[in-house]
Amino acid sequence: GTPQDLTGFILNPPSATPLPRVYYNPNHLLHNLLGYLLYRPLLSLFPQIRAHDILTALSCLLSASTCCLIFTLLRRWTANLQLSLWATLLMALSATWWKFSTDVDTYIPPVFLLSLATWTFTSGRRVIPAALLHALAMLLHQIAILFLPAALYAVWRQTRSRAACLRYLLAAGLPVLASYLIVWFYVLKGAPSLHHFLAWLTSNANEVLSQRALGDSLVENARSLVRLFFGGKIKNATQYISQPLLWTLTPILLAAVAHLLHQLWQLPKATSAPAPALPFRPRGFLLLWVLGYLCFLSFWLTEYPYYRLFCLPALVLLIGVSLPARALPAMRAFVICMALSNFTFYIYPYSKPEATPPVHLAMNTQSVWKQDELVLFKDFTCDNWIMKYFNPKTIWRQTTGDSDDLDLIASLIEATHQQSRAVWIDTSLLAAIRSSPEATAWITDRFQMSKPWGISNAKHHIQFVKLESRLGP
Repeated sequence: GTPQDLTGFILNPPSATPLPRVYYNPNHLLHNLLGYLLYRPLLSLFPQIRAHDILTALSCLLSASTCCLIFTLLRRWTANLQLSLWATLLMALSATWWKFSTDVDTYIPPVFLLSLATWTFTSGRRVIPAALLHALAMLLHQIAILFLPAALYAVWRQTRSRAACLRYLLAAGLPVLASYLIVWFYVLKGAPSLHHFLAWLTSNANEVLSQRALGDSLVENARSLVRLFFGGKIKNATQYISQPLLWTLTPILLAAVAHLLHQLWQLPKATSAPAPALPFRPRGFLLLWVLGYLCFLSFWLTEYPYYRLFCLPALVLLIGVSLPARALPAMRAFVICMALSNFTFYIYPYSKPEATPPVHLAMNTQSVWKQDELVLFKDFTCDNWIMKYFNPKTIWRQTTGDSDDLDLIASLIEATHQQSRAVWIDTSLLAAIRSSPEATAWITDRFQMSKPWGISNAKHHIQFVKLESRLGP
């Protein structure tokens, strides 16, 4: 029943609390709880296991399962094995799906659930199971609610029953509403106020609202769609791929591009095969699925391609059921080009820790921060999350750095030095101290500070300063 703190968890829980308490983010309410429920029993069996490894494995498993569902649907709807295979590969090897399938994120699990719901209610009149899957997807990420118009359309086309649509709404909506109310009242101890509840529920809305003109938003939306399938930069390949491998990949990629251009040139000359009759006509359902997300993402979260993962299955399915059989060679050549390009400029380079400077620094810090050294900070930023995760035995303490906190800082440093442990402060706390003449004079008189250690460039500013007592240990 203790209300959550601003960071959402306890950095250094006491021994009676072996795991930090779960953080309920309204955008993806139960995702952290899912991770906790997976992590807790496995930690008992394997004390050295890390949460990141468990959740990465979950993403990989659910990603592969989603692709299997997409293949099954395409096989059923197109009766074309090759087209189904290559359309599925279009999804599996697209840049953003590939990247997030091998990472810890809140996108792959709900997309799997939406795909499973699609498979469920297009396999027969299974309204309630599909609705419950949709409800769980919304509890893992709010944006899954945009699947609702397409789902209701599919239920109506299958049943022609208003009662079935109402059952779907209730089965999908009530578990979600109940879960949010339980977390608000019993976990967060929220006020019995509709205004405060809705403000918490939509707390991220204003931050991600696009301020661009409509034309600019449409251009950004199109750009994000391209980035959904293609990622990376040429400099990634030149910096992080060895020369022999790069010289091997380059001619293969050029040959694939030449093959694609040849297939596109031959496309008008190819003969067309008749389209198969479909027991369930999915185009309207798929169009609603895609358009619901693209319209929303034209105004919110516009510049983030990974939110389009929620409609990627629909895009791929729509391509699969709309593409004529004569276009299969061109599609196959496109998928090969896309896969080679993404591997060369995106996936392989980012498999190197040095391609992600905060991760590289955090891993290198393991040789600098010895076990239970103390790190003082003011703001626990995302970069500090990474530093803490890769150095789990370090002890982190938060302080404001103003004159009222100087005695607390002094006692923490003194107690740590008496135990022959080092003390570090991060740049957020150092900046707060230096903004106060009194605090600056106080820390300068008592401690000798090392030069800032870490990285500082246009994209990242992650630095720490080591404190040594001027009075000796």
